[in-house]
Amino acid sequence: AKLAKEVERLKQICEKYQAKIEAFSGKQTEAAAATQQREGALNKAIEKLRHTIAERKARIDELESKLQEAADNAIRQKQVWNSSREQQLREEEGKRLALKTKLNDVMAKCHQRCADLEERIKRAQGEADKLKSDAAAERVQMDQKLESLTKKLEEERKLRAASN
Repeated sequence: AKLAKEVERLKQICEKYQAKIEAFSGKQTEAAAATQQREGALNKAIEKLRHTIAERKARIDELESKLQEAADNAIRQKQVWNSSREQQLREEEGKRLALKTKLNDVMAKCHQRCADLEERIKRAQGEADKLKSDAAAERVQMDQKLESLTKKLEEERKLRAASN
């Protein structure tokens, strides 16, 4: 009887632990199902994040590409502008040099013309002085002739007056 009581008590303990094991096993199954559900949700979220990251990375690559293209275009435009500006500056320098050369030519012609005019003025002054001198000498001669003729005329008048 004592042994039967002990067996009965052990059976109850076993049943009690069996119930606890079953309860724990049920909880473990529920926990495993919940874990799987959470893992599934996490995997979906991770996959969604990977997809979002891939889309954003593609967008970033696209924007970087556009930015690089814009930078390349800006560099090309600046090079073209610099090239055209350099060409324009060379043309302006060429025009400036041509104008300077033309101005120097005109100035040289002006200086030559002035020198020629000064020479002509000196010659004309010399000729004018000679003409004045010749005219003065001629005048003296004319005055002398006039005086001589005047004397002759007076003598003739006197002779006529005397002959009358």
